[in-house]
Amino acid sequence: MNEPEAVFITGTNFLVKKGLLSLIDGLPMYQAVEVGDDMEQLRAHHYQPNLLVCIYDTVEPKHIDDITQVKETYPIEILLVLDEVKGQSIQTMIDKGVKGIVTQRCSEEEILTAVNATLKGERFMCSKVLDVLMAEPKNTSKPRFYLSAREKEVLKLITKGKTTSEIADKLHVSVHTINSHRKNMLKKLNLKSPIELIVFALENDLVAK
Repeated sequence: MNEPEAVFITGTNFLVKKGLLSLIDGLPMYQAVEVGDDMEQLRAHHYQPNLLVCIYDTVEPKHIDDITQVKETYPIEILLVLDEVKGQSIQTMIDKGVKGIVTQRCSEEEILTAVNATLKGERFMCSKVLDVLMAEPKNTSKPRFYLSAREKEVLKLITKGKTTSEIADKLHVSVHTINSHRKNMLKKLNLKSPIELIVFALENDLVAK
């Protein structure tokens, strides 16, 4: 039997922290451990966690400093669970290497999906976070990556929430063709999931207009 994944939980909201601790530790594939808000207990533990879940009301400069230190010190994935979502601070956290961001209002299923995806090194952001990111002014100085005109067209439709069959109908091609475009984009951009494609589009000003 495989060893459970170690999940450390830190945060400023007592009730949310205890709720997540109970939820995650109740599953056999995870071992949840509560650590202090200042990250000192993380450094004091003798074994390396696979995932750090940080519960904040909102992202503050201190949290950014903490996350920066953790990412520079440990090969660990980070999931943020926020009450208030602000675009600029979210983008800063993404730039620091944070893979998962959800809100405290997400469902049990969405929280566990975020935990599982982030543990695998995949990006996961709930719809609220994506909405806030899409509303932020884009930095036009960001570098461009090579995608064909058709791939960009497919990607923009993905950001609109269109299904594969809806995209195929709109572009008058087969579902197989759209799936091929999606797989090619993932491979070309070294991404692992459709949600990472959406984040890529957000970060590189390719969102649907």
